Parts: sequence; structure tokens; C-alpha cells
Amino acid sequence: MEGIYFAGEYADLPIAMYKRSGGNLANEILIFTEFTIEKSAQGLKALEFLSWWARDLSRSGENVQIRSIGLPPVAGQRTQLGSTLRFWFEAYIVTEKEDMALVLSEIGELSNSLNSSIKLYKAALK
Repeated sequence: MEGIYFAGEYADLPIAMYKRSGGNLANEILIFTEFTIEKSAQGLKALEFLSWWARDLSRSGENVQIRSIGLPPVAGQRTQLGSTLRFWFEAYIVTEKEDMALVLSEIGELSNSLNSSIKLYKAALK
């Protein structure tokens, strides 16, 4: 895959992973959610918390990550730098067949984990 250019909607995919391994694992599904943060100390604190949570999940064996996504600094006459930053929370789910019940169950477990972490560390989030 070396030298392959990912254009348009494919440019946001985890390109390093695809180039490194030649693609996803057999029977692996990538699910993601995109989010932005408020441009404030509170927004940075929320991002740091989510980053810790994803790192903790990864350390325990879950195939999850948070990636930052940004567009080129300038497009034509328009400066984009400072206005396109967004983040993806990604989870890689392996299933023998595209079993949506399993995928939804995994999403539910991730949601429960995040809610539990928010409750546990509520005081730190203020």
C-alpha cells in the first residue's frame, strides 16, 4: 500500500495502520464517533479525560483509540487553521460475521465504561 494516496472521505481513515498492516484484520469492523471540543480550559480537560479513558481501555486489551483530524492550513484563499480540528474515538471490533447485535453490545459496554468513569472521577472534572 506504500505510495497510495487516500483522497476525500478516505483521507480521515487510520492511514498509518492501513499502510503498516495492509488493512484491517479478518472479520474486523471499525466503528467511530467524531467529536469536537470547546476551545477552553474545560474543553481541554474533557479531551484529556477522554484520552486517559481510551488509553486505559487500550491498556486493558480493548482495541480503541482517539485520533485528531485536521484539514490543510489553507484551502484556496481560505485559512482553515484553527477551525477544522476534530477528534475520532475509534473501536475495532472483531466478529465472525457482521453481527450487529455484537457490535451494539460492544458499543453499550463502551458507553457504560465511559459513564462509570465519569461518575468515578466527577470531582476531577469540575
